[in-house]
Amino acid sequence: MGLLILFIIAGLLLLICSVLAIVHAAISPARDGMGRALAHDLPTSPGDLGCTFESWTCRTRDGLDLPAWDVQGVTGGPTLLWLHDHGGSRLSDLRDLQDWLSWCGRVILVDLRGHGDAPGTCMLGARETGDVDRLLECIGNEEVILGGRGFGAVLALDASSRSTKSLPVWGIAPYQSVRARFDEEMRGRGIPGWPLRVLAMTVLRLTGRRPLEPCNDVQADRVRIADVDEPIPASPWWDASVSGDESSS
Repeated sequence: MGLLILFIIAGLLLLICSVLAIVHAAISPARDGMGRALAHDLPTSPGDLGCTFESWTCRTRDGLDLPAWDVQGVTGGPTLLWLHDHGGSRLSDLRDLQDWLSWCGRVILVDLRGHGDAPGTCMLGARETGDVDRLLECIGNEEVILGGRGFGAVLALDASSRSTKSLPVWGIAPYQSVRARFDEEMRGRGIPGWPLRVLAMTVLRLTGRRPLEPCNDVQADRVRIADVDEPIPASPWWDASVSGDESSS
């Protein structure tokens, strides 16, 4: 009987440690920073691509300063606010920067809270939605389009659905649901989904980090959900005069 009790205690401890590890990975993902870029011979700033840019920070409503790169594009083009995926950073999508700059007036790349060089921990959308609102305020009264990948695409769709303005969105592979995203991440790490996913999501909700579900209440004619391999558009995709095959990689 004593041995059985020890096995039960060990199992419970293993379960608790596994849940806490999942929660930690969700709110404190590995930082995608300059070290990784240098190790893989990737650009470490827009300047490495020959682009003219400025650096500034946007203060969130709870006092965090999110670092941003403001990259100069063509005269008269719209401003693109780009939001990276969970576990990414403003470095992650530099490979697409020059394609956007061919027709955008500005491209703003930002580190979301708990990512890259930004302070804090990831709130899984609970506060990032307000952070995106603050970024839009920092940009000012300009023609703005939103773009993002994965988690960033979900944030972009959410911001567009809540905005009183018409905000076009280019969303690359937004997750279909929080459950699907968790299951995908856990399968990739070889972790069983049940009951760990349920327990981890419960802990996240209890700590005020309710993951953001994708929003479908957006103007379909101004929103494009793209696959990961789809080329970056060569012009505004919501312009009826532009054919669907006019894009560049």
